[in-house]
Amino acid sequence: MTIKKKLTAKAISLAALVAVVGVLLALKNNERVCEFFATTFARGWIFLFGHIFGWLPVSVYEVLLIAAIAGAIVCLVLLIRDLVKKHWQKALSLTLSVCIAVASFLCVYTATASFSYNRAPLPQSVYAEYRAEDFSYEQAVELAENLIDKMNEAYFATEHDENGNIVYPYTFKELSDLVAQQYQRLTEDYF
Repeated sequence: MTIKKKLTAKAISLAALVAVVGVLLALKNNERVCEFFATTFARGWIFLFGHIFGWLPVSVYEVLLIAAIAGAIVCLVLLIRDLVKKHWQKALSLTLSVCIAVASFLCVYTATASFSYNRAPLPQSVYAEYRAEDFSYEQAVELAENLIDKMNEAYFATEHDENGNIVYPYTFKELSDLVAQQYQRLTEDYF
């Protein structure tokens, strides 16, 4: 494949991805579409990649973020080198490749995370809303004191190291399993 055909293919790919990002951004203003994406595509994505990478003792997101930063620096150096040497087609090809990677990330992010921000409000059974007028000053102080007492009880009920940091009684996997068990107790499908 000649360089011109490669550049044309990359330009077409980029245009298609930009169009998809545009459509996704337009759709994310619709609450029903957001609900659909959040409860189907995003939920499946999280389930799939959570199970694939869940056994790793590191955050895949943070590793990919570091790799993206390093890749951006390398691409910038290569782009500067190609421009200095007047390799215009190589520079354009690299620029198109970077733009394709960014547009691909935007597609995935919008479809898996961004739609969740515009979902329907939480079900009323999840929380109750109170206004300042619902409490007297004394009740608000009592509530704050009870909250502080409960937090102190929780702190003193845990084991601490020599620096005062909590020593966790569970491994990350055990804690994740316990959280998953508690989520299964929810009767609402919102989560």
